[in-house]
Parts: sequence; structure tokens; C-alpha cells
Amino acid sequence: MEIMTKDIQKFLDEKDIHRQQEARSNSVNDLVLFFSDVKDHIGKVIEALDSSDKTIAIYQDTNFMLSNDKTNRALTVLTIMFTLTIPITVISAIYGMNVKIPGGNEVPWKLFGPYTTFILLLMGSAIASLVMLWFFYHFGWITAKSRK
Repeated sequence: MEIMTKDIQKFLDEKDIHRQQEARSNSVNDLVLFFSDVKDHIGKVIEALDSSDKTIAIYQDTNFMLSNDKTNRALTVLTIMFTLTIPITVISAIYGMNVKIPGGNEVPWKLFGPYTTFILLLMGSAIASLVMLWFFYHFGWITAKSRK
């Protein structure tokens, strides 16, 4: 755009100089004044366009940053949800296998009855989930401040 505007300015300057050299009558002088005014107006329009171009670039950058912020917040929520489901997935994977589990129904431990292993796994997963929740809270992912 700048090349085109410079070409227009150069063309008008050449015409202006050419007309000033050939100005001999009042009508030619009036045309010279008219074209010099047109040249000034074109210069002002070009400056306004440049200013508008810079303003649009600023708004585009702001829009990009805001969309990145929304994406980051969504990914934070998804990370928290999926991280908290990992212990439950481990328990279902262990009990989904067709092997004997120490402390299971086949070889029961006597601490909590026949479901000792299940209860210990639930307690372990609850502790892991609480540690992860504390970690997320410590880094400000699940506080009211982070949602603003």
C-alpha cells in the first residue's frame, strides 16, 4: 500500500511542478491551486489509512491473546478432570484383569475382611486425588482468582 501511495504522491508532485511551470493565465493558476488542495487531501487520507491499519493490527493482536486465554482455561479444566480420573482408571484396570490379586477374594487378608485390597486401593486413590487437588489449588488452577 505504501508503494502505491508513494507513486500517487510522486505523480501528483510531478503534475503539480509541471502545471506550475506552465501556469500563464488565471485559469491555469486556479487549476494548480485546485490540484495542490487535492494533493493535500490525498495525503491526509493516506495518513488516516495508515493510522487505521495500525489500530486494526492492535485489535487483531488483542483478539488473538483473548482466544489463547480462553483455550488455556479450557485445557486447564480438562487437565484437572482427566488427572483426577487416573486413580479410578488404575483401580478398574487392576480389577478388570483375570489374575489373582493379593488380598482379593481368593486369598483374603483379614484386616478389613474379604475386600481389604479394594478398600486399600480406594484409600490410595483418594489420597492421590487429594494430593492432586492440593497441587492444583497451590498453583491457582482451581481458585476463584484463576477463573476471572
